Amino acid sequence: FGTVNHALCSAIRDLLKEFSVKVGQLETALRTGNLSIAKLWYHIQPSMDTFALLHRVASRVFGVVGGSVLNGIEEVMARSSLNSAQDLCEYLLQQASRPYFEMVSKWIYEG
Repeated sequence: FGTVNHALCSAIRDLLKEFSVKVGQLETALRTGNLSIAKLWYHIQPSMDTFALLHRVASRVFGVVGGSVLNGIEEVMARSSLNSAQDLCEYLLQQASRPYFEMVSKWIYEG
């Protein structure tokens, strides 16, 4: 697909790794008897918001490459009213834009 798409996928993969750690912690709490439905709901709510945002981003950038991916992330960020959603979009945008700006910089300075 392209370097921008690969960078975005890498950023999403990092977020999924963090979620896997959280699931492991919750599983440990369940096995030790320290996890109730209320505690599970409390701990899982931020992840639900994150996954909802990732779904919006993925839906928006599906089938596009390069600068269009960056524009799609920015559009989702502009429509998000929560600071945490904007922070997450900013993180995704920073990670996905690195190869794009490296390419533009190389073109400007090296031709």
